[in-house]
Amino acid sequence: MLEQIIDKVLKNRLTIFILVAAVALYGYFSFRDVPIDSFPDVSPTLVQVFTSSPGLSPVDVETQISYPIEISMYGLPKLDRVQSTSIFGLSRVNIYFEEGTDIYFARRLVNERLSQAKNEIPDGLGEPQLGPITTGLGTVLMYEVKNKEGYDHSLMDIRTAQDWIVKPQLRTVPGVTGVLSIGGDVRQFQVKADMNALVSRGLTLEDLEGALNKNNRTVGASFLERGGEEYLVRGYGWIQPDEEGLNDLENIIVSNEDGTPVYVKDVAEVAFGSEIKRGTLVANGEESVGGFVLKLIGTNTQDLLAEMDNKVDAMNSALPEGMIMETFYSQGELVEKAVGTVTNALYIGAILVLIVLYFFMGDIRSTLIIISTVPIAFLIAFIGMKWLGISANLMSLGGLAISIGMIGDSATVIVENTYRLLEERKEGNVSLTRIVSEAAREVIRPVFFATSIIIIVFLPLFSLEGVEGKMFKPLAYTITFALFGAIFLALTYIPIISSFILPEKGMDKEPWLVRTLKKWSEPLIEKTSKYPKMVFGAALVLFAGSMAIFPFLGTEFQPTLREGTYAVRSVLPPGANLPTTTEYSKRLQESMLTFPEVESVYSRVGRAEVGGDPEPVNVVFNVVNLKPLDAWEWGRDYEELQTAMAEKLSEDLPGVSSNFSQPIQLRTDELLSGVRAQVVVSLYGDDLDVLAEKAGEIQAIAEGVEGAVDVRAQQQGGTANPGSSGS
Repeated sequence: MLEQIIDKVLKNRLTIFILVAAVALYGYFSFRDVPIDSFPDVSPTLVQVFTSSPGLSPVDVETQISYPIEISMYGLPKLDRVQSTSIFGLSRVNIYFEEGTDIYFARRLVNERLSQAKNEIPDGLGEPQLGPITTGLGTVLMYEVKNKEGYDHSLMDIRTAQDWIVKPQLRTVPGVTGVLSIGGDVRQFQVKADMNALVSRGLTLEDLEGALNKNNRTVGASFLERGGEEYLVRGYGWIQPDEEGLNDLENIIVSNEDGTPVYVKDVAEVAFGSEIKRGTLVANGEESVGGFVLKLIGTNTQDLLAEMDNKVDAMNSALPEGMIMETFYSQGELVEKAVGTVTNALYIGAILVLIVLYFFMGDIRSTLIIISTVPIAFLIAFIGMKWLGISANLMSLGGLAISIGMIGDSATVIVENTYRLLEERKEGNVSLTRIVSEAAREVIRPVFFATSIIIIVFLPLFSLEGVEGKMFKPLAYTITFALFGAIFLALTYIPIISSFILPEKGMDKEPWLVRTLKKWSEPLIEKTSKYPKMVFGAALVLFAGSMAIFPFLGTEFQPTLREGTYAVRSVLPPGANLPTTTEYSKRLQESMLTFPEVESVYSRVGRAEVGGDPEPVNVVFNVVNLKPLDAWEWGRDYEELQTAMAEKLSEDLPGVSSNFSQPIQLRTDELLSGVRAQVVVSLYGDDLDVLAEKAGEIQAIAEGVEGAVDVRAQQQGGTANPGSSGS
């Protein structure tokens, strides 16, 4: 079968060569279309449901909102599990589906069930809504909107610009599924009722609210026909967002008392005010305004961030004078670093393979034939990546780097065998094409099976499931695709190009490196062959020694990727309010900025808008941007710097527990266990007090384990208001 393919290929050299060229061209376009990311997205198929209920305690949120939504989701097709988080004023329910479930199909199922859940939620407690169509690693950009030097816009003015200028414009970028605002003061019309004035006139809050609602809307009134023309009629009643709007609100009539109107200003005070905040942004020691950009599932991160860079420039020209938008975290830097590292490894590997091949083959033409199979095999691998939707990331490109030495094996065997037959040829009139055909036919079967065995070695990786599968399958796929490409080229491209390029005569003598290696190896082989038992015993001792050392090497799920940014999650005592936590975050930043390796620190206190992480106000998420490693002055590595910072935070802010990680690593840990930590012990029960007690005991035991640092028990409650503990 394989030999027949070789014969047909060489009989139709031009046609097959065009076919190979077409495959390579298709691979090039696939290469251009493959999404580029820093790391495989290990997020499960997840649909989030958020319900905002301002003023409701966590216990009430859990019993009256989260629980009805959870129960309504059970029984959905392909459902894996349901988890919820309930904090003050907000419920988040995570609905996980089996691997491979289409996200849009899952969202449709959840949306249908939400209608049942809404009937179980008491009126006025909130409206459940689906979260953004993103993943756990979907926060690709964080930015700050601030004053330029010499300007003094208020936090309310900056937040207004963020909500009404920046946010809508960023939503227009293809691939952006959500933009969350945080910090500053959200402008509100606030009507502060005077209960004495209402009661004295026989009015209630419902009367005041009804009057405001009726007088703040626009209605259509059809049209009038005059003089053969139509005139549209509209009743415009929107309150303007300025001082004129305040006057309009004050002059709304609430009721009539014997023909005397009662205005809003008679029973209430109308003024601009700030929305109640459950979070803020602190940038390098000062309160600020910012936003988080969420990526749509399947979007090319590199292309999206390139578009975002252009949009940021446009935003800075559209913002009011004196305001500027600056990015303080972008996955683009990590994408460039990760992809650049692997790309450099591929270039270096290709050059090394080229040099080694030349010294072993001793001929530039045969070397170029063999090395040319590498880029073509890579292009074939990109075709498979595009078909399966695999992005170009650290793992998938790493698979190509691993395979670079294996791809040329098939071509090397065929070319080397062709040279052997050329040297042994006795008949002078035998064509080069016939020699190549005979050489390829002789070795194609062992070449095929040898490459197939290498592919089989990676088959166990395809059996991995969940997060492990999403992490390592891209590597296995790219290696497999590249090796299949090598087999395809061994059957087609190598015989054709060899028949055109190789010399008619074989080499006069062996390459210098081969002769040198033979000179040293042949006497050694002769000596060792005389003492087989001794050689076997030495090999056995080495094997036993390696097996004895293996248990002490330690194991890791994945190597730690140096992202160049620390993610530090700091937790204050549960009773801390937003102003207190904000002040502590400034002290945290002041402590971190004393390290010369730190470039800037940004802190998210509490939570942003609905759709982000549902953190209480006593939690601070710090993004610590580090200078490039070559600019560090003290000679510390990442681990030493992390240890030094953790010790200083413990000294400067006793009572504040801080957990160090990295943005993507933190998300990956959360997706693995549901908790933002590398190793997690889960404890289940009905009594939160008992759970807290047992968690403390587990923590004490874990702290005694060698190598354990930052051992924390997850906060379950403890706020000052009875019945307001977290769930």
